[in-house]
Amino acid sequence: MAETQLITAHTAEIGETHFALRTGTTPPHAPTATIPLAVRGAHPTQARRAIVIIHGRRRDAPFYADLAAAAFCDDAADVIVIAPQFLTAADIAHHQLAANSLHWSETGWMQGDFAEPDPAHGDRPISSFAALDDLIDTLADPTQYPALEHIIIAGHSGGGQLVQRFAILSNTSRPVRFVVANPSSYTWFGSDRPHSDPANTHPTRWKYGLDARPAYGAPLDDAALEQRYIARDVHYLLGMLDCDPHHAMLDRSPAAMSQGANRLARGRNFWANLRQRHGAALRHHYLEIPNIAHEPAKLFADPAAKPIFWPGA
Repeated sequence: MAETQLITAHTAEIGETHFALRTGTTPPHAPTATIPLAVRGAHPTQARRAIVIIHGRRRDAPFYADLAAAAFCDDAADVIVIAPQFLTAADIAHHQLAANSLHWSETGWMQGDFAEPDPAHGDRPISSFAALDDLIDTLADPTQYPALEHIIIAGHSGGGQLVQRFAILSNTSRPVRFVVANPSSYTWFGSDRPHSDPANTHPTRWKYGLDARPAYGAPLDDAALEQRYIARDVHYLLGMLDCDPHHAMLDRSPAAMSQGANRLARGRNFWANLRQRHGAALRHHYLEIPNIAHEPAKLFADPAAKPIFWPGA
């Protein structure tokens, strides 16, 4: 069984600015590829801390920018929130966006797929992960963000899936903190899973494992990717009530079910597996917050979550 498709084909709102990507190739004289951004909080020249917040399956970047701003900007004038938006072809058509606007399949952006081709420009060999790399490099540019000290990449639900997989495959050398919140599944290392299913013939295929991962993640072998990942600054944030095995947007494919019956169980199982594999070498942190289900606004605004977002807090 594949992941559930959304009933609504297009997202309701589009981010108010457009980010021109440095990466990728385009035909001669073609416009630079762009993705929308929803931006809140401090001016770039005054921002000391940046939260790049990744939307969920509904691709509702303005909503996520607003909830992150409410959680972090009201009490801190030096925080900028940036929500990149990974659109689909239906979004482009419905909002009549320019032909140079990138788009992905409904779930492809979560796993680092290339943007889909469009009639005007043909293939777009630009991974959603490469787009994030470009955004991180822009934030680290002192001519644009002269006061910036900390970069946090955070995602909830589908966005949490992207952040966890991006933390595995990204080649960025920037000091970034990754916050993975309530994802429907994880990319595991190795072949062990807590639940076996005869129908699950590909439990280790990307995006559930490292086999057949996208070209973006090709340079390092499996062992090197795992060692780099466990050394990174990764935090897992789960709502203890996000345990509905029948949630409408829960991935119930055989590969996902092999990780656990619901999001909370999958998070606990993944964390236990990492600790078993790496022990004291694991730099990551794991936090469950009570009385919160699949609710990003409540999860990020909870006082217990605040220290996760700021190095040294």
